[in-house]
Amino acid sequence: MTWEQVPEEYRNGLIMGYNIQIASLDDLGNPIKRILNFNCTSLTFYGLKKFTTYMISIQAFTRKGCGTPGNYTIETETGGK
Repeated sequence: MTWEQVPEEYRNGLIMGYNIQIASLDDLGNPIKRILNFNCTSLTFYGLKKFTTYMISIQAFTRKGCGTPGNYTIETETGGK
């Protein structure tokens, strides 16, 4: 998956990184979590189940805290990445 940098007018300070979570809709209480540095705008998840719906949350953070998360739903067609 890829995303764009947060536009400057929506930043609340210097972006230090991104919090990313992914969880299948059957198991939202057990997400996979990743923290990426500020210049990373893509991530590949491996080992996803085929024909499964996942919720993905991307949230930029600064020294002052976290921004509003972007939430997305995807559905895999085949296994793997």
